[in-house]
Amino acid sequence: MNKIISRIIFAFALLLAASSCYKQDDVYKEFVVSGGYIYPAKPVNLTYVPGYKRVVLKWDRPYDPAVKTAKVFWENYTDSMSVDYAQFPDGKAYVSIENLQERSYTFDVVDYDSQKHASLATEITASPYGDFWLSALSERRLKQARLVGDSATVVVSSATDQMVKTQFRYRDATSGEMVDVEDCIYPGTDTLYFPHALKGSKFEYRSCFCPPNGADTVWSAWVTTPVAIEYKLPVEAWTVEATKNQINGTNTPDKIFDGITDKSSSRYHSSTNSSYRRNFPKVLAIDTHVADGDAVCISSFEIYEHNTTQNSRYIKSYRLYSGTEAFDPDDENYSVNYGEYIAIGELDRLSAMQTGSSVLEKFGRYFALVFLDSYHTYGYIDLWEFVPYGYLQSEAQ
Repeated sequence: MNKIISRIIFAFALLLAASSCYKQDDVYKEFVVSGGYIYPAKPVNLTYVPGYKRVVLKWDRPYDPAVKTAKVFWENYTDSMSVDYAQFPDGKAYVSIENLQERSYTFDVVDYDSQKHASLATEITASPYGDFWLSALSERRLKQARLVGDSATVVVSSATDQMVKTQFRYRDATSGEMVDVEDCIYPGTDTLYFPHALKGSKFEYRSCFCPPNGADTVWSAWVTTPVAIEYKLPVEAWTVEATKNQINGTNTPDKIFDGITDKSSSRYHSSTNSSYRRNFPKVLAIDTHVADGDAVCISSFEIYEHNTTQNSRYIKSYRLYSGTEAFDPDDENYSVNYGEYIAIGELDRLSAMQTGSSVLEKFGRYFALVFLDSYHTYGYIDLWEFVPYGYLQSEAQ
C-alpha cells in the first residue's frame, strides 16, 4: 500500500516539474530571436571639435554595408539628430550640433542597419565655447595714432591670447565717412596706416578669436578708441609763464615753443640763484589762446633736454594738468587747486628726447607743466623744447 502511495506522489511530482519547465521556457522564448540577436558594429574613433555655441562630432563611417544610418543623442536622449551615411562617401561622418549652451554635454552615437537593428552607443563628452569665453579675452590697446602728412600711423599693443586678426575702420578726410581698412593685422604685427585720415577723429577696431583646435573664429564688438588721431599742435601763439624767480637770464620759458630742439641758447632754464634754485614745484603755466568756445586736448608730447650730455639732463618727475581757467604758477597748493593731472612721468637721463602720453582725454585752453624734483644737486630744470600732439575739441568726432 505504501509503495502505491509513493509511486503516485512521484508521478505527480514529475508532472508538476514538467509543467513548470514548460512555463519557464515559454517566457524565455519571448526574448529570443531565432539565430541570436543582431547588434551592428558601434561607431568608432568618435572625436569632437568645439565651436561657437556648437560642437562638431566626427567618427568613421562603418565598413558594414548593412549599416545605413546613425543617430546622435544628447540631453539624456531627449534631443537627437539623424545621420544618413550615404552623405559621407569619403569614409568620415560628421555632424554639427547647433544652438548649444556654454557647458558640457554628453553625446551618444548609435548605428542602425537596414532592419533598424541598433548598435551599442559610443559616448563622448564635449563643450562648446560662447559669449562668456569671448568676454574674458583681452582686446588690443591703442598706443598711438598720429597724423603725418595725410596718413595716420597707428600703433597698437601686441596680439593677445587666442587672437587671430584685428580689423579697423576710420573716418576719411575727403568724404568724412567711415571706411574699412582693406587689410587686417595679424599676430606679430602692431602697426598699420590710414590713408587720408581725418585728423582729430576717433576710429574703431575689433578682433576675432579662436581657441586652440576651435572650429569657429568669433568677432568681438567694435571698440571706439579713447582718443582721436592726433597731430603736431601749432604752438606759435601759445604763451608760457614760469613760477616767480624761476628764470635764468635769457633762458625764458617761451623758448620751449620756438621749434628749436638742439641749441643751448634756445631753452628754458630755472633759476641758478641760491635763494630759489632748490624751490619746488617749478611750474610752467601755458595759455594756448584758442578761440572762444574751443579747447585743446594734448594726447601725447615730446620733452627735449640737453642734446649731447647726459649729466646735463636734469628733469626727473613731472605732471601735466589741463583746465578751462588759467593756472597760477605760484600756487603753493597746486596739487589740490589744479585738479586731476592728465599725465605723469619720470624721465631718465639716457635720451635727449623722451615721450609722455595722457591718461585721459581732457579738453582745455590752459595747461600747467609741473616739475616736482631734479637730478641736479641744486634743483635745476633745463627744458629745451616741449612738443605737444593732440587735437581741437571742434575737430573731435
